[in-house]
Amino acid sequence: MVAHSRTAIRTDRLRPLNRPRPIRVETAEREDGHPLPARVEYGNIWKPVETILETWQIDDEWWRDRVARSYVDLVVRGGLRLVLYRDRLTGCWYVQHG
Repeated sequence: MVAHSRTAIRTDRLRPLNRPRPIRVETAEREDGHPLPARVEYGNIWKPVETILETWQIDDEWWRDRVARSYVDLVVRGGLRLVLYRDRLTGCWYVQHG
């Protein structure tokens, strides 16, 4: 157990957990024309994708700032599991987990 520090929570010290980071991705097109990662640059090393576990899309917040993302849960060589997404509005790739 950890003793309570008795310090007040300050909102200016809060930070989001698991903030997405830009990542370099080389893609291959699926039969439907959508790109899927073939290689990912992670830790300054290009790693080939071994397995794609799941894909899904998010389309949200049309009434404010639109969000349109294609997510890919995958495993690269060496067994590292990553969740990436491509911002369909900009075409940029981000790593969400890893």
